[in-house]
Amino acid sequence: MLSKQSLDILIDLVEIKLSAIMVIDGEDLKEVRKLKLCRNELLTSRKFYTKNLTMLQGTSDSYMPSYSHDQTSFTSNDFLEKHI
Repeated sequence: MLSKQSLDILIDLVEIKLSAIMVIDGEDLKEVRKLKLCRNELLTSRKFYTKNLTMLQGTSDSYMPSYSHDQTSFTSNDFLEKHI
């Protein structure tokens, strides 16, 4: 999965290309359609990323793993078992 920063950069690049392209023929129009679809997918991914990050941040305060002398770390499975 891409980071939010990477998604923002890619969205900016697609928008720059969309603003610079001059539609002269059908091929250019196809390119604009592909770029708009790409932008929408990136925006959806960013929205999904932000929603999940917010959700995880909300649960991170309430989840504090308990460590015993034998247990020095926990895995993502420990987290998932507790919250799913």
